[in-house]
Amino acid sequence: MEAGKIEILLEGVSFEETKRLREVIHTLLANGSFNVKNGRVIMHYDNDSNLMKVDHEFVKYYRKKS
Repeated sequence: MEAGKIEILLEGVSFEETKRLREVIHTLLANGSFNVKNGRVIMHYDNDSNLMKVDHEFVKYYRKKS
């Protein structure tokens, strides 16, 4: 598999904030958070804006009433 590349230009953002955002994106990618179908991803942060927990909630079965 080839490596992918995403470039984002963040104007007016400090190096520290850019590093924090990069870590969040890597964590979400590593845990399949961008591949959720029929569900949602909830990200929990502490008071210092550090990502502390990622919840994935899925709908396992749903049938519309006729």
